[in-house]
Amino acid sequence: MSSGKVHDFAGKATVGATLPIAVVYLPVDLAICYGLFSILGFTHLGPDLDSNNFRANTIRRWGRAKWLWYPFNRLVSPHRGPTHVPLLGAALVLFWLLLLTGAVGLIAVMNGWVSLPSFEVRWLWYLFVAFVAVAIQHVVHLAFDGYRLCQVAVGVGGAVVLGMIL
Repeated sequence: MSSGKVHDFAGKATVGATLPIAVVYLPVDLAICYGLFSILGFTHLGPDLDSNNFRANTIRRWGRAKWLWYPFNRLVSPHRGPTHVPLLGAALVLFWLLLLTGAVGLIAVMNGWVSLPSFEVRWLWYLFVAFVAVAIQHVVHLAFDGYRLCQVAVGVGGAVVLGMIL
């Protein structure tokens, strides 16, 4: 298992290797979304969010807001459980983040702070691109954690297929 510094270096290298491809093949707004979630994928949304000791870099980077991930820890524990499955982990983390932002949005709408925006199909593309970016970062993280090649290959294959669909 690699240290946090090695994971960070691998995450940065992955952003550096994949972001130019996204810039070339995606519209500008989707490329920005990919870049943002690719960076967040290794800094704030990594597989170690299920760590029970709250000392993992991924959790510490949330600062005072790390308590938002406490229920997530209890739901997906033990550590190295479902969040360490290549595509499932990225889906779980993004689903929890969607629940959190949805709850904040619901409170804002109910209090009249904002009006409910109209639904656009483009939002699904943003969500899909965010999932691909976070999934790629999760697969890189798991590869450096020393997961068996066949486990990571399934994740890498899935991430490549998802990337090709874009």
